[in-house]
Amino acid sequence: MRKIFPLLLIIFIFLVPFSSNVFAYDDVSFKQMNNKQVLNIPKELKSGDKVTLRFTSGSQYVSGALYIDSDTIANASSKEIVVKATNNLNITSYDAVVTSDYSPSFNIFSNADTSLSIKLYAVLINGVEIFDGNKIIVPRKHDEIKNPLSTVTDKSFSLTWDTPISNDGFVQTNVYKNGTKIANLSKEIDVYKDDDVLPNTSYTYKLTAVYDDGFETNGVSVTDITLDAPPDPSLIPPSNVTDLTVSNITDVSLDLDWLNPDDDDLDKIKIYKNNVLLESILVASSYKVTGLTPNTSYTFSVSAVDKDGNEGSKQTTTAKTLDGIDKVAPVAPTGLSVESGNKALFVRWNKNLEDDLFGYNVYLDGIKQNMVPVKNTFYSLADLENGTQYKVKISAVDTTGNESDMTSEKIGIPLDTGMPLLDTNYELGDVAKGIESWFSSLWLIIAFAIAIPLSFYIASRIKLMFLE
Repeated sequence: MRKIFPLLLIIFIFLVPFSSNVFAYDDVSFKQMNNKQVLNIPKELKSGDKVTLRFTSGSQYVSGALYIDSDTIANASSKEIVVKATNNLNITSYDAVVTSDYSPSFNIFSNADTSLSIKLYAVLINGVEIFDGNKIIVPRKHDEIKNPLSTVTDKSFSLTWDTPISNDGFVQTNVYKNGTKIANLSKEIDVYKDDDVLPNTSYTYKLTAVYDDGFETNGVSVTDITLDAPPDPSLIPPSNVTDLTVSNITDVSLDLDWLNPDDDDLDKIKIYKNNVLLESILVASSYKVTGLTPNTSYTFSVSAVDKDGNEGSKQTTTAKTLDGIDKVAPVAPTGLSVESGNKALFVRWNKNLEDDLFGYNVYLDGIKQNMVPVKNTFYSLADLENGTQYKVKISAVDTTGNESDMTSEKIGIPLDTGMPLLDTNYELGDVAKGIESWFSSLWLIIAFAIAIPLSFYIASRIKLMFLE
């Protein structure tokens, strides 16, 4: 008998057209190693799907290996499943992971040196059985959720989507928030609002479709950031004051002026000097700063405060006080009038109101007539020529010596018909000499006027003494 070296090639699965949805198979033994039988999976797979083949063998003693050959499976380099050398062939399963979209085929064979029957009893895709050893189970079509959209506020995260409602097996939508399931929604619902969110926070929501065979899709995700919370109105500061200006600067004081904002809850105005609060005042648009140091630079700020105590930004300006010497002159006198006299002019004017007024200067044809400032508001110009025009001007002088501008000139003309000027320009020595001369001529008269009555009085008193 010719020696035959049988080669066992077990290909136990073949797929025939399944218009009746039945997969026909037999226990198959092959004598030639390279005979192969092909198993075609009747389903379009997606990248990441897992295919599981479960099969069993007969009870023959075998040695060698069983090969599952597929050039399109991700782990093609791990095609070998080793047959136990001293035991029955008990291969329970083979898993393959798909890396691209296609319908895979499997070529199954063996190099065992004896006849071996192997029978496929199950095929699973992603854990779902599509072949139970007798027939192909037509795979359920599992449609995905589509078109997820998000709408956010500072307090909520709202979702809308399109459900696979036309798929009869679709039963519900699962909602996941940052990986944790938070809701099971009936198939008719295509909106969801989550109020358990924080402002300005990123969230990722996933929506999955669940079917009546227990299958849950991978789901679709949407990520968004909630809005910032609106500010509390009671914490909003008022608008700022504007147009801060400085005026009326002296050596020790100045005036601040500004425009207030239009806020209807304005309550106070704060004044700062060199960034230190000087005073908080009721709403006003001006303030007089006093007690300053001469010839010194200052920074002044003004801010508005509302009824909730919120303070607006400061409006700032700088100013420098004048030095300690008064350089402000009085204003020019007013009401100058000139009256004609005989060889004289009589001048009058209105009184100035400055606190530091010292007096007035009188000018005749541009020449000052007084040695010291005139304290009165009138003055007489003497020793003039009748019929001659004279120009008269007046100025005011303060205690520091600052002189005002001169008044507008007035024209005066002395006349021989005018009132003569009495000369009263006597000095104290003149008065003393006059009194001395007067008494030198009258002392004898005064002496007799006193001595004669006195002598009669004394004589009468002596007479009375003797009569008694």
